[in-house]
Amino acid sequence: MRNPLRILALSTIAAVLVVTAIAEPANATGEHHQSRDRIAYTTSIPGGGAHVVVANPDGTGTVQLQLPQVLEDFGRPVWSHDASKLLLSNILRADSTGNLLPFRPATVSPDGRHFRLFALPAQPPDMYCSAWTPDDSRFVCAVGGDTPGIFTFRATDGGDPLRLTTNPFANPDTPVGYSPDGNRFAFLRTKPTNVPDTTAVALFIARRDGSHPTQVTPYGVLMPDVIQSAAWSPDGRSLLSSTTDGHLVRINAHSYGISQIRLDVPEPYFASVPSPSPDGRSIVFSLSHGAGPRAADILTARADGSHVNYVTTTDDVAEWYPEWANTSADLR
Repeated sequence: MRNPLRILALSTIAAVLVVTAIAEPANATGEHHQSRDRIAYTTSIPGGGAHVVVANPDGTGTVQLQLPQVLEDFGRPVWSHDASKLLLSNILRADSTGNLLPFRPATVSPDGRHFRLFALPAQPPDMYCSAWTPDDSRFVCAVGGDTPGIFTFRATDGGDPLRLTTNPFANPDTPVGYSPDGNRFAFLRTKPTNVPDTTAVALFIARRDGSHPTQVTPYGVLMPDVIQSAAWSPDGRSLLSSTTDGHLVRINAHSYGISQIRLDVPEPYFASVPSPSPDGRSIVFSLSHGAGPRAADILTARADGSHVNYVTTTDDVAEWYPEWANTSADLR
């Protein structure tokens, strides 16, 4: 679970709340997509926090959402299934004296309008909301406290919390989301290791109500901590994720086999947070060159890792958590 105490110095909070425009990234290699496909991702703010950006899959048509509050450093935008809204996992905010307030989710239209922050005063300080229920009527959150686990909340007002999971190790469970048919629910479970201050993550698949969870991957294979991630394929047969050494993998949702997606880029590289295109033919992900996570860019590729194109090409900021959707919003 994200710890508010690890956020950068409180003196930077006022600065990160200022929203600034960004230039459209250059992309000489991508083809222009004439469809309604859009990619949402985050771009880091010097000093702390992250902006939300929406763009075409080839990097054109970039729009930085003008929001009253920004995401926490490792917050993410998550498309609703009908692509009418983005769920913002955890908002970075402070009171008038500079003290950090509890992390809370928000929703917003993909053009930046209709921003709504959910105060959820009865919930513990640490929350991370990264999925929707199949009908988009509720959002799904990792919740801390004495008995951490995953809950759903009503998307209209944040009410009616319903528990899906309870982590037996008193560590976070992070929502991945529901299978395309709505019958299964995937999540990432964290547990401590024998090494102090380190954790390991495994992927689990449960029934839609969170019951009967089945462990799909061994602990320690998938990326842990702040850039842990997984995403269902559109056909529900597999999930995309990344390993601790920064390689993308495809996990069979039935046999639980793991196969590496070999990206057509020079080694060494560090790739993470993959998401499939709506038709399943392509993927989008973050990647930095060299070993270990650095100032990552957003890239796309075919599902087999070939035909890699850059959506962003920035040296001084990091872009994370891309998610691909087909949307009727014309933001170009």
